[in-house]
Amino acid sequence: MTKLIFLGVGNGGTLSLYNTCFSIQNEKGNFLIDTGGSIEIMNKLTQAGIDYKSIKNIFISHSHTDHVLGLIWLLKKIGCLIMFGENLEKINIYSNQDVNDTIKIILERTLPRKLTDILYQSINFVILNDGDKHIINGIEYTFFNICAKSTIEYGFEFTEKNKKVVF
Repeated sequence: MTKLIFLGVGNGGTLSLYNTCFSIQNEKGNFLIDTGGSIEIMNKLTQAGIDYKSIKNIFISHSHTDHVLGLIWLLKKIGCLIMFGENLEKINIYSNQDVNDTIKIILERTLPRKLTDILYQSINFVILNDGDKHIINGIEYTFFNICAKSTIEYGFEFTEKNKKVVF
């Protein structure tokens, strides 16, 4: 059974709610959608019973801080585990080129080079184009450019048991 597990429902301007992010969970794993804007993502995952080490697929919709910065904290934790000998599977990060560039700039300017080198060996950056289809945890997703005015932002859709989900 596929479940949506909401980790945050706020927006970029709120201080009292964690920014919108969620996991699409099924028997094959968790697909993390956006990561919020802080280290609080680690607490939100723990509260939801999701082991951050088990996340192998992440989608970042756009490059605003309230969607990207949680990823940096998550990757920092994962990179440290790998640096100290833990053998983890590669992580797929799905995003458009603008988001990909933003993630790499933040990683390179905030984390030690040794850690970013480890992360780049442990991440498969999947650059999305409008209309791309990918099977993630057994579900086919179609990604699309939502044509936002202020940034390049992508969404997706999938169908599960004759019900269409669009983000």
